[in-house]
Amino acid sequence: MVKAKVMNIFANKTIQNIANNSTVQKIASQMCNYKDAILPVAMLETTVIAGRSYQAYKRGGKTECRERLIDETVTAIVWLQIISWLNKGLEAVIKRPHIFSQKGLPEISTDFGSDAIRNPLKRAINARPEIEKVIGGVKLSKIAMSALVGIYFSGVMLPKFYQNLTRKILKKEKEEKENKLPTNHISMDEFLKQTSKNKNVSFGNSTVNIHAIAHILETNPIAKLLTIDAGLFAGRAYNARNNDERTEILFRDPVSSFFYMGCTPIMYSLLSKYLDKFKGKNTDLDPNTANYVTEYLQGKLKDQKLNPQEFLKAACGENESLVKQVLAAFDREVISLNDAKLVLQKLNVNPEQTTAIMDRLQTFINLRPQCASKDLLTRSEITNAIKGGYINDPAFLTKAVEVSTRGASQDATRFVSFKRIDSIKENIKRYTESIATYAEKAGQNISSDIIKQTKTRNLFVKVGYTLAGMAVSSLFLSTLIPKLQYKITEWRTGNKEFPGIKDIK
Repeated sequence: MVKAKVMNIFANKTIQNIANNSTVQKIASQMCNYKDAILPVAMLETTVIAGRSYQAYKRGGKTECRERLIDETVTAIVWLQIISWLNKGLEAVIKRPHIFSQKGLPEISTDFGSDAIRNPLKRAINARPEIEKVIGGVKLSKIAMSALVGIYFSGVMLPKFYQNLTRKILKKEKEEKENKLPTNHISMDEFLKQTSKNKNVSFGNSTVNIHAIAHILETNPIAKLLTIDAGLFAGRAYNARNNDERTEILFRDPVSSFFYMGCTPIMYSLLSKYLDKFKGKNTDLDPNTANYVTEYLQGKLKDQKLNPQEFLKAACGENESLVKQVLAAFDREVISLNDAKLVLQKLNVNPEQTTAIMDRLQTFINLRPQCASKDLLTRSEITNAIKGGYINDPAFLTKAVEVSTRGASQDATRFVSFKRIDSIKENIKRYTESIATYAEKAGQNISSDIIKQTKTRNLFVKVGYTLAGMAVSSLFLSTLIPKLQYKITEWRTGNKEFPGIKDIK
C-alpha cells in the first residue's frame, strides 16, 4: 500500500501539469546543471552571503558583518556576471576588423576542444589559414586578462577597500567617543590611490599546446578552480591585515572551494545511485531532455499499451549478439564507415539488414555539424544502428543530444566530445529502462500516462536530490566553515575576537 501511494504522487494531474510546464522544466534543468548554469550558483551564494554575514555579526559585530557582506556580495557579482561581461566585451573587440586582423577575428568564439570526431578550430583554420599563428595566443590572452581583472579586483582592490572603510569608521567612532567631529570621508579618488599598488604577474614558458591550454582554462571547472580561485586566494591572503586573519583566509577559501565545486554532485550521486530505487536510471537525464524523450515515446506508442518487455524491445531494439560481434572486430574508439561495412559483410549479415544498418550510420554522419568527421563513426553509433528501436534512431538521438547540450552539439563553433555524447545517449537508454521498471513496480502495462508519470518523477526527484546536495554545501559554506574558521583562531590565540581589527582598534 505504501508503494502504491508513492507511485500515485506522480499520477496526480496537478503534479503532472507542474512538471509539464515549460518554464518549470527550464528552471529545473538550470538548477540541476550545477557545473555550468548561473542559477544554482546564485541560489547557493544567497545562502552563503546571509549565513557568513550572520556568523560574522555574532563574532565581530557590525564591523565584521559589514566586511563579509561587502566581500561576499561584490565577489559573487564579479564572478557571476562581470567576468562574463568582460569576456564577451573582449570578444566583441577582437572580432572587429583591423584589431588583430584585417578582416577581424570572429573565430575567437570558436571552441578549441577536439577529439577524433569533432574539431571546430581545425575547420575555422582551414577556412582562414592565416589565423592559425595568432588565434591561440589571442584566445589565451583574452582568458588570462579576464581572469586577472577578476583576481585583482576581488583579491586586491576589494579587501583594501573594505579594510580602509573599516579603519575610517573605527577612527570616526573613536573620535565621536572623545566628543570630536568626524574627519575625512572615504572618496573614490582616495580608494583608487590606496588600491593602485599593482602586483606584477608573469607567465612561465610552456611546451604544452596553447590551444589545449586555452580550451581547458575556458571550459574545465577544475582548471578554473586551480587557476582563478588560486589567484583570488593568494590575493586575499597577501592583503590580510595580520597573520591571524591570513590563517583564517587560507583555511576558509580552499576548503570552501570543495563545497562550491564538489559537494553537490557527490551528494547527488550518493542519493540517486545508492538510495534511489531506480539507481540513477530515472534521474541522470536532465528534465528538458526527459521531456523531449517523453514526447517522442508518447508519439511512437500512441494509444498502445505494451507490457514492460515488449516496450523495451520496441524502444531499445535487439540484435545484441551482432553488436558484440561487430565491436569485437575493432580495438579502437572510432571506426570508418567502410570498415564497418566490411565487417558486416564478413559476418554474413543479410544484405537487407546490412543496407538498413549502413543507412542509419550514414544518417548519423549526415546529421553532424560541419566541424565533425564525415567518415569516422563511434562505437555507440554502430551499436545504435545495429540494435534499431525507437531510441536508437539517428534523428531522434541527434536532437535529444542537442536538447541536452542546449544546442552546443549541433553548433559548428562549439565542441562537445563524443564521450559526452555517448554518456547522454546512455542516460537516455537508462531513462527508457526506468519507464519499464516504473511500470513493473506499479503493476501496469506501459501507456502514455505511465511515460508521463516517469517524467514527472524525474523532474521532482532530480530537483529534490540536487537541492539536498546544495543544502549540505550551504550548511558548510554558510555556517560550519565560518564556525571552524573562528575556532582555529581561538585555538591559536586564545582570543575569540575578530582578528582583522586587532591592530586598529
